[in-house]
Amino acid sequence: MFKVIRWYFGRLPYALRGLIFATRKDRSFRWHLIIGLFGLALLLALAWPLTEVEGLMLVLATVLVLITELQNSAVENALNRLHPDHHSTIGRAKDMMAASVLLSLVFALAVTLYILIW
Repeated sequence: MFKVIRWYFGRLPYALRGLIFATRKDRSFRWHLIIGLFGLALLLALAWPLTEVEGLMLVLATVLVLITELQNSAVENALNRLHPDHHSTIGRAKDMMAASVLLSLVFALAVTLYILIW
């Protein structure tokens, strides 16, 4: 059991390195992070006090946007490396990844509007 835990936490530096890289080098991730944190702070100021469920939904919606943006960036970087020339299938894959980010943003906006309106 402890061997598995030690192995799992041994992988943590790789994840942190990826998060630091994305924060420093990926403009889209950085903007989503800044806007997400600013939006959370603003919403807390406007809708305080929040219920536990409302607070949890806001944090989860923000994290979902960040996760999908990380995945989008990772797939785009890999596809650009594998096939740097324009290709319609790769373009569609990139478009679908961008759509996943858009859907997560729509979800975050829906959660925000729900909290502000109700």
